[in-house]
Amino acid sequence: MEQVYELVDVRCKQQGVKLDLLAKQATAGATSGSCGSTGQSNKSYKEDSQSQGSEAVITLTEKNFDSLVLQSNDDWLVAFIAPWCGHCKNLAPEWKRAAEQLKGKVKVGTVDATVHTQLAGRYDIRGFPTIKYFKSGLVDEYQGGRSAEQIVAFGLEKAERNRPPPEVYEIVSNEVLRDGCDDKQLCIIAFLPQLLDCQSKCRTTYLDILREAAKTNKAKDWGWLWSAARTHQGLEEVLQVGGFGYPTMVAINMRKHKFAVMHGPFASEGIRDFLRDLSLGMSSVPLGTMSSLPEIQSSTPWDGKDALVTHVEEIDLSELGIKTEL
Repeated sequence: MEQVYELVDVRCKQQGVKLDLLAKQATAGATSGSCGSTGQSNKSYKEDSQSQGSEAVITLTEKNFDSLVLQSNDDWLVAFIAPWCGHCKNLAPEWKRAAEQLKGKVKVGTVDATVHTQLAGRYDIRGFPTIKYFKSGLVDEYQGGRSAEQIVAFGLEKAERNRPPPEVYEIVSNEVLRDGCDDKQLCIIAFLPQLLDCQSKCRTTYLDILREAAKTNKAKDWGWLWSAARTHQGLEEVLQVGGFGYPTMVAINMRKHKFAVMHGPFASEGIRDFLRDLSLGMSSVPLGTMSSLPEIQSSTPWDGKDALVTHVEEIDLSELGIKTEL
């Protein structure tokens, strides 16, 4: 089964490296440091770089900052700059490259602090450029280097740390099954005991274990699903589930049409080892093959309650004229 680590290539493209090197030699030592809060320059920031107008870098103002940054759930890296600042001009091409590499993961913006002075004052901006990370109203100052690679590494690490764990969905329709498995590196399905064998408290415990596994592996592009035993028997037959009892877990690689069934205990440690070994290609579990996932019938989602247990009233057989004594 293929490795599932999500790698992010933050290396420079070979084309243009020579030009970048020449530019860095010409501005040696200018990728760090900061400009003071006052200064003058006949050249504007835009004349030195067109990154302000690029699609990747978003221009932020006092009018749109709160709605775009503070009131969103997005991760933001924001540079507070001054048009006359030489260090800001040197940052501009690196900032643009970082924004292009972070697109879809972390939003990148700039604030002209000489124009939007109240916004700069709110965050106590005293030198330029000052880079801050924003997430859901929380603010953290960036203290790292100013190359695109360093900025990207910081942004990805922050975004990963703050990413919410993936949802774990009950399989109640074909749509849920497909959404959780198609186009995913791995699709993880847990088959839990029926309620008569494992009531709500028991089932919730298993679901908590599954959610914890999803949280631990949130960096990976995996889908997380569960189903009650024997609810979708066609699916269980294709995945060769049921022979070892419930609960159990299956990891599916849709791209290679292969799957692996976990035979160990349904506990945090067992699941961790099972998924880790699959990720590293070290699993001793035999792999099954399949052509595709079967179509399933829609089912009623679990309401979180216990199953109703029907009590059979005992009948006095003597009333029916049946002798019970030998």
